[in-house]
Amino acid sequence: MIKIIRHYYVNKMTYDWVRSLAKWDTMSAGTYDLFVSLLTRSAWRYKINSHKDDLSPAYPLHNRWLRKIKASPKEIPENLIGCDNTWVKPSNSQPGKCRYYWINNDIIRAFETLIFSKSPHCINLYTGKPARKDRPLPTDIQQPSLYDKNRNLKTSELVAESIRIITNQQVQINFECFEKSVLRLNDWFQRKSNYSLDNPNLKGRLVKNTRAALSLYAHLKKFRNPKDGLVSYYVPVYRPLYTGRIAEQCIGLQSCSRIMRKALLKNTEYANFDLQNAQLNCLHYLLQPGNIKNDLAKRAARIFADAESFGLPKKLVKPFLYAYIFNCGRLNYRIPAIMALKTYCRKHKLLTNFGDFLAGLTPIKLATDTLLLSIKEKQAPYINHAGVVLTAVALEKLAKDKLDAYLRKNKTTMLCFPRQDYINHAKDKILLAFFVQGVEAYIIHTLTVNSSSDTYTVIANQYDGVIITGDKKAVYEQMAKINKNMNANFTLIEKPI
Repeated sequence: MIKIIRHYYVNKMTYDWVRSLAKWDTMSAGTYDLFVSLLTRSAWRYKINSHKDDLSPAYPLHNRWLRKIKASPKEIPENLIGCDNTWVKPSNSQPGKCRYYWINNDIIRAFETLIFSKSPHCINLYTGKPARKDRPLPTDIQQPSLYDKNRNLKTSELVAESIRIITNQQVQINFECFEKSVLRLNDWFQRKSNYSLDNPNLKGRLVKNTRAALSLYAHLKKFRNPKDGLVSYYVPVYRPLYTGRIAEQCIGLQSCSRIMRKALLKNTEYANFDLQNAQLNCLHYLLQPGNIKNDLAKRAARIFADAESFGLPKKLVKPFLYAYIFNCGRLNYRIPAIMALKTYCRKHKLLTNFGDFLAGLTPIKLATDTLLLSIKEKQAPYINHAGVVLTAVALEKLAKDKLDAYLRKNKTTMLCFPRQDYINHAKDKILLAFFVQGVEAYIIHTLTVNSSSDTYTVIANQYDGVIITGDKKAVYEQMAKINKNMNANFTLIEKPI
């Protein structure tokens, strides 16, 4: 039996041709998906027969399975699909019958020809939706509900209260400076200028953030004052994540690039605070006292200094460490942050230094393994420091969603390793992120909830930091209280906007 995985991207010509083969809208709901799945699986596959021409592969389709996916192959015209009229019993353990179906050779050969036409594969052949990178970014953002259909809170009270406080804040911005930066960036993106932004070292990063900046620009124009036509503020919108973090809806101070954020907050009285070495310190906090915890503390204290002595830049080492931690202490060079550091070392002939740096990551590997073992000893549901609950059902769903995203990214339906191995590793990554980021989320949300107009006000959440206005001294005092309550030693540092 085949498995229908609804991600296969083609060019517009191919999509229009497949849709024109029959009146799909008048057929059963799953008939079109079944035809597309048979078509994409049959392309470039031949079944050689000495007495006949090359035949397309035939697939056995169970009658109960067809009813389950609401598909009826009989509705498909005979010039598109063939059928073996003899029933085949699938197995003794599974009641029902099967018939063999195949796509006609002429249709397969025409599909193979169209698939190689010179145009981008940007349309999902199943749904007709454009690829994510080609979809227009939303500009009308609505506040998502914090409650499910049964009026149960989706997250913890601490996270919900933090969202309520931040979404009520009007963030003062420098729209004139931001508008100049966006329009200049748009001219560069449309190849209408020869500004210094054409520096090849910046090009990839700028192209990645240009569309987000333009979408943010369109969103901010909605806050224009009708009297004077000026934009002086905007209101952020946040949604909770499964770890206790909160993410700004598509656009805003949290998601825009650093260049755009500096332009937005230029000449404003805001301050940016971050937790120093947040992930390493949270990992250290969760470990039980012992040699592993002590070794991790010593390694974390000098890891960036050692990387600098090896000639490795901190801007690449920091994302490398985060990726290494949340991949459960495994090296996977398909992860961009890990591959970026290795590519830098290969380019600058530092692979020997890179190997020495990796050898010094043993305390982090031992710490992640030890923490995972202690987490798995607990019974679901799991609760982290931010008060968020993760059930066994939610954990399984998140892991399967990661597998689907992996298959969709690689445009495949098959793996060279067991699916369950990928799901088990995804569960480990989810649990590790749930507890490590839960500590970080607790600190940031507590800073937000305990803020007031008399001391300081949090106007933006930056995952492991906050942007505030008001008394900076009060922020440090509040951080000292949090450390005392947690019996920890986290450090809050001020960074440039």
